[in-house]
Parts: sequence; C-alpha cells; structure tokens
Amino acid sequence: MEISIIGFKLNFHNFSLQINDLKINSGEYVYIIGSTGSGKTLFLESIAGFIKHDGKIFFGNKEITKIPPEHRHVGFVYQNYHLFPHLNVEKNIQFGMKMKKINDIDFFHYIVERLNISHILDRKVQKLSGGEKQRVALARALVTKPKILLLDEPLSALDQEIKRDILMLLHEINKEYNLTTIHVTHDKNEIINNSKIYKIYKGRLMEESNVQEYNYNY
Repeated sequence: MEISIIGFKLNFHNFSLQINDLKINSGEYVYIIGSTGSGKTLFLESIAGFIKHDGKIFFGNKEITKIPPEHRHVGFVYQNYHLFPHLNVEKNIQFGMKMKKINDIDFFHYIVERLNISHILDRKVQKLSGGEKQRVALARALVTKPKILLLDEPLSALDQEIKRDILMLLHEINKEYNLTTIHVTHDKNEIINNSKIYKIYKGRLMEESNVQEYNYNY
C-alpha cells in the first residue's frame, strides 16, 4: 500500500513536526531515524490514526486522514510490545483478530509457525524471553492482515544475536507479503544497506543519503 503525506503539521506540547510532501511506495521498507524525543513515535501514531494533525494522509488513492485507527488496516508494534499480562500467547495474538472480526484460523497457524512460536502458545507472557515477546507482538500485528506495518523501536530491548535474527525476519516478511513497512529506530546498526532512510531533525523530515555507514546486509 502506497503512503502519501501532504502538508503534514503536528504540534504536541513543546514539540512540532512538519512534512511538506512524502511518498512511500507500496511494499517499501523505510527506516526513520532521529534522536530520542525527535517525534518518531508521534509520527507513526499519526499514520496509525492515534494522533490528530494538520495536513492529509493517503493510503493509495484514498484519503484516510479522518478515518479511525481500526479501519486503516495498519499493524503497529511498539518498543515495549504492549502484550496483555492476563492473557497467554495465543489469546494475545488472537486479540486483534477478534477486534477486527477476522476468523482465518489457517492464517493464524501459518503466522505462528512462520515466526516459530507455535510451541509457546499456551505460555503466559511473563515467562517469555525478549525475543519471544517481540515475535508474539509481531504475530499479533500480522494476523490482522495489515496493508501497512509500523515498527516503533522494535529491537531496542534485544541482544545483538536475537536482534539480527528478527531484523532479517522483518525484511523477509516485508518481501513475502509486499508489506509497506516503516521502521523507527535511533540505532543505525539496525539499518540494512540499500534501504531508504529518513531522518527527523529539528522538526523536519529529510531523506538521508549517507548510507555507506550502515553495516547490515540482506
């Protein structure tokens, strides 16, 4: 799904962000970098429909600026996973399916097997490792069949080995489903070579051209 943003302005407390024109192609994997507090999360939440802003956002040819979050077909994975502690892994993953009235059990099993978590479906989330929690959060987003995947610092709490495994998995899923993906991070080591990169700096979003310093290959 192509994303187009025109005349975007966001003011939040003492923070402001302005984007005159941005286009993300369908199926593209885009990184957004910037220092802590630069507005990366707020930008993702605006695309998801959680934050009000000025300007227009289009998914494909359809303006979705005033469409509520539950009707935007967006999957969102937060830094701290946002898993429900009173539910086991299976019920955490199926929560979004129930909310969106999706009853594709075959697809559910495909996703949990694809993410290698079918053996932990009955576990409580408190018993999971960081990598397992991240896979569960990702599964919960994917089973709703989103057209756009938003990732907010998804790897920050993981050690380097697990981080690389999940990073490769994210790019595989992006290619497999042609899933437009925006990956927010402050860690340049998460960026794979030849990816498109934008930087939020002083309230502006600009394309980053200095990509040779990013050392992951895919």
